This record gives sequence, structure tokens and C-alpha cells, in this order.
Amino acid sequence: HFFQRLLEFPAVKGIVAFFLFILRLMFGPVFRPIYSTVIMLWLADTVTGFYHARANPKIRPESRKMYHGLVKLAVYFFLLFLGYQCSLTTLTMSITAFIEGGIIVTEIYSILENAQKISKLKGRKNQLLNKLMSIIQGKVDALGDQFIKKENDK
Repeated sequence: HFFQRLLEFPAVKGIVAFFLFILRLMFGPVFRPIYSTVIMLWLADTVTGFYHARANPKIRPESRKMYHGLVKLAVYFFLLFLGYQCSLTTLTMSITAFIEGGIIVTEIYSILENAQKISKLKGRKNQLLNKLMSIIQGKVDALGDQFIKKENDK
């Protein structure tokens, strides 16, 4: 009853309409699956990070870390906005895919990293997770080495 009455209040309708207008202006009229994917991955990263902080007696959950998570989400929304703007032009559509892929890979890596920390904290040996993390880290290191080599050759 309270929320129904609240939604009937004209000021609330105006605020919600303005918020939806800004979202539509930034991300277009269609809610693309990438937006919900990023939100779900960010939530999973936040939950696993918070669980690790609560389960580890050496770490105390801090509001500063939660603030950094919100800043990260704001940066993701800004990057998704840039990606949407790039998708409006055929020439720059590949930038959209690069931005979206980068965000997804970053969040998945962060979730796996949190899961690895939790499994180590609980004393469980998760060979699949350890192998997956070493493969990912090896690929990242190899890409970095290739980039450094190209820069040194110039």
C-alpha cells in the first residue's frame, strides 16, 4: 500500500520519469542484454568479495571498498555509454564489442579471483579453479610480454 501510494505522488513520478529519460538517452530505447550481464556480474563480484571479507578474520569489511565497487560500476556505465555511442556508427562498432568484452572479462576474472581466495581460506583445494586462474594469468602475462617486446622494438 505504501509503495502504491508513493508511486501515485506526482513528484515521485517526475523523478522516475527523469531517471528513465536519462537512461534512455544514454543507452538507447532498447535494454540490451549486455547491461543486465554487467549488472549481474558486478553483483556477483561484490557478493563474493564481501563474503571473502566477512569470512576472513584478518580482513574487516570497509565502506571504502564498497565505495570503490560503486565507482567501478559508474565507470562501467560510462564505458557502456561510450560503447552505445560507438555502436551508432558502423565504423566504430568494433569499439563497442571491445569495451563490452573487456568489462565482462574483467568481472569474470574478479569473480574467479574471489572464489579462489574463498577456497584457500576454507582450506579446500580446487584444482580446476587454480588451473583456470593460472591459464588466465599466463595469457595476460604473455600479452603483456608481447606488448613490451613490440614497444622495445620501436
